[in-house]
Amino acid sequence: METTTVKQPLLNLNNGCYIDVMMIALFRNPSPLVKRVVMKPSQDRMCVPVDACSPDPVPSRRTAKKIQTATRNVALAISNGKTTNLIRLRKIIRDCPELNKNERFDAGGMNDCSVFFEFLIEIFPCLKAVKEKKQTVKCPDCSALVSYTPTHSPLFYLAHGRNIARWNGKKLSEIIKSRVNKDFNSLKFKKAPLILFDFTRLDENMKYRDDVCVLPDRHMSFVRGGPRRNLRAIVVWADEHYAVFALLTNGAWFYFDGNQTHPYKIGPWEKLLRHDYDEDEHIISPIRNSKLYVY
Repeated sequence: METTTVKQPLLNLNNGCYIDVMMIALFRNPSPLVKRVVMKPSQDRMCVPVDACSPDPVPSRRTAKKIQTATRNVALAISNGKTTNLIRLRKIIRDCPELNKNERFDAGGMNDCSVFFEFLIEIFPCLKAVKEKKQTVKCPDCSALVSYTPTHSPLFYLAHGRNIARWNGKKLSEIIKSRVNKDFNSLKFKKAPLILFDFTRLDENMKYRDDVCVLPDRHMSFVRGGPRRNLRAIVVWADEHYAVFALLTNGAWFYFDGNQTHPYKIGPWEKLLRHDYDEDEHIISPIRNSKLYVY
């Protein structure tokens, strides 16, 4: 890996690496949906949840808007290549007990990056832009046939446990299409502007498996005949710490680790795929340590 003039967006403070990597993965090279929903203030009125933070809609909306603003400020700094921090965001999160009570994102404990993304989805509900094709169902009250288009979270958890070992050496797309991921494969997408896959590397004995190599797909299409989505980031987990490989707008992949002062430049896609344990057991691998894929 080579050093670079690219700045480290977030430094690890108070065990916040699980939040840092999610913010970098989403905002260092944001997708059009993320730009439109999170990073443009004009979206405030149409994308503020009513009662996400408390049963009373007035203070709940007020708190949600504050969290949105703090998130947006961090997102803009990250996307502009600046170094920032999450101090204000995590402080404001305290005012949203309904979404914060279990994971305590404002505290100093280590949590899960995917769970923090679920928190962001509740704060920015317009991120739920994954839609199925129009379906017809029978109304339970009047038995009339009703057409509707279901909307889903963009985050999908892949099957794990006893299936972990069989995925060694497989491409991510093969794992996704497997019959064990029935919930995902049963969907016929009408629209999928943002997709995230969580590959939980725990076998049936709850042992973390970094010996399983999963080959990420550079592009994937989730809508038949639709555009291919580019892989934008791979969040990795190793040595009780989260880091992230992210694709920048110049086409180069970088490794961002909040415990390091500077990120490292990996280079083009081909170099990213070769970046694993073969030569140095201390190098974190996007193939062996991958946890979350952002498309």
